[in-house]
Amino acid sequence: MSDQVECYTLYNQSKWVRRDQLSFRPTVYAIVPDGDRVLLTKIRSTGRWGLPGGAVELGETLEETVKRELIEETGVQVAPVRLLHVVEAFFYYDPLDQAFHAFQFIYLCRPLTRTLATPDQIQDGEAIAPQWVPVSDLREDDLQRYSKPLLGWLQDLTD
Repeated sequence: MSDQVECYTLYNQSKWVRRDQLSFRPTVYAIVPDGDRVLLTKIRSTGRWGLPGGAVELGETLEETVKRELIEETGVQVAPVRLLHVVEAFFYYDPLDQAFHAFQFIYLCRPLTRTLATPDQIQDGEAIAPQWVPVSDLREDDLQRYSKPLLGWLQDLTD
């Protein structure tokens, strides 16, 4: 076993990081379809679309996390429907020079509200400009990491 792991970066590059520099980070993300649209946020650092979500806080359930993160990043209240996917990832977050071993839990959620937060209401450093985006308008290059499977998942859920 190597003492380094390959991480993907915020900018979809590759970076080798020593294993002892990794922090464990469970995260939860939401796919929130609404007809032929899906709720996404722009990623400040890259300008690409990403799923709303973020880190699980100690003592918080995955479903509590997804509800909290959606309010913080989009202003939309959701009801988790089911766990869709679990993705293991090694991620290097360039702005803070931190590396993570992440388990990303991706939930299908139903919107309970649809009104989006204004920029001054968003409580996240990277997620900006939440929008209901028509899935037919999305291309792989528009999306943050995992664009190929993500685009397929979105198309399946809104067809």
